Amino acid sequence: MQTIDGYVADSLYPSCFHQHFSPPWLDTILTAGHVAPPRVARLAFSLLDIGCGDGVGLIQMAAAHPEGHFTGVDAMPEHVARGQALIAALGLDNVALIAATFGEALATVPQGEFDYALCNGVLAWVSEENRTAALALAAQSLRPGGVLATGYNAMPGWQKIAPFQRMVLALARGKRGTPTERFEAAVTAARELGTLPDELWNWFDEIRPKVSPDYLPHEYLNEHWQPLWADEMMSAAAALNLHLAGEARQWRLRDDFSLKAKWRSMLEDIADAADREVARDILTGSSFRTDVYAKGKIPRLDPAEQEGMQLDRVWYAPLPADQVTYQTVTPAGTIRFDNDSARAIVARLQSGPSRLRDVAGFESVDLLNSADALFMAGLIAPLDPAVNLDAPAINQRIHDFAGKDAKLGLVTPHGAIHASYADLLAGRSTLGSRVGLMPALPVSQSAA
Repeated sequence: MQTIDGYVADSLYPSCFHQHFSPPWLDTILTAGHVAPPRVARLAFSLLDIGCGDGVGLIQMAAAHPEGHFTGVDAMPEHVARGQALIAALGLDNVALIAATFGEALATVPQGEFDYALCNGVLAWVSEENRTAALALAAQSLRPGGVLATGYNAMPGWQKIAPFQRMVLALARGKRGTPTERFEAAVTAARELGTLPDELWNWFDEIRPKVSPDYLPHEYLNEHWQPLWADEMMSAAAALNLHLAGEARQWRLRDDFSLKAKWRSMLEDIADAADREVARDILTGSSFRTDVYAKGKIPRLDPAEQEGMQLDRVWYAPLPADQVTYQTVTPAGTIRFDNDSARAIVARLQSGPSRLRDVAGFESVDLLNSADALFMAGLIAPLDPAVNLDAPAINQRIHDFAGKDAKLGLVTPHGAIHASYADLLAGRSTLGSRVGLMPALPVSQSAA
């Protein structure tokens, strides 16, 4: 069993892409919180991915944003070699991968030059020493006003699940084979013991088909696996002059849509920001957080600036109009928003990505409220203005490289998105016309 400071290191982490860590998505979250984003869309920017794995997701962002410069750091040379092979296949010159531990990268990565730093799926899976080094690397690398986006397992949601991880880790230590084989043997042994409650097995059996088998040992067989409380993260970040500016999960966009009135009232009585986040996570049973921190003083937008940026935001519709239900379930209950402005936004986006202000005939307040609801429901998502890309050729090369079963995104002229290129190739999706990859239908026809 090979590890890097207790982290599984004898198999590759599955290639992946996470849209909610892309610049357009982070900018949208920040703007909603009256925080000035680090960039103006499609002007030059730089992004650092700390613990990038094989970098395929980072490379997809680099391909979709030729105006940006992307750097990835990962401690596994095998990850970096795989990513470099894809970079070469695509002929990209705006992305570089570095094989280094976080501590080593502190001495080599440029200081104060990055607009964004990402650290997803790292902090709750590594030792305290490496967690400290990863945060220090982000703080050192960001320019003032730059942002760090982190994704980590959070308490209290993992409290009941933690015994499962501890049991399979203990049983896997005595097994042989690949990490996936050790994990499977440990799960079989744990199930045969019959000591873990049925609710844990029901939970595991539900999530298992949704993830790659090679992902599971990377999640559960790490020596320092430890879900974190929000106040722990906020305190560690604040010590490095990084201050919470938002959270990238879209259902957290607006408290009035996602929290019950009595919860909001209670939270208003809690003066400390870190205590409020902990209370919010307890109320909603949070098991994962995507914190967005700003370096230094948080740059605030005035209401007019915020409205202008929100109306200029480019959106796309993942679903065809006839599949949109205009409601979503949040911890506050079922939110319904079947109104003329919401339907007009979805209809407009059937012909391709568009700015919100290009939806004619509605007051700004109606468009903004409907866009918030649609975004929180996953019915629209943010992108950038288009650039000239041979996106079909790029996607074909990535698809050929990663394999048909890889859970990757899709490069479009407007940015990288969550989607299946295999579905597009097989003709099972009409998404191509809604993200600028294929000729669009007229609005009247696509909305019919």
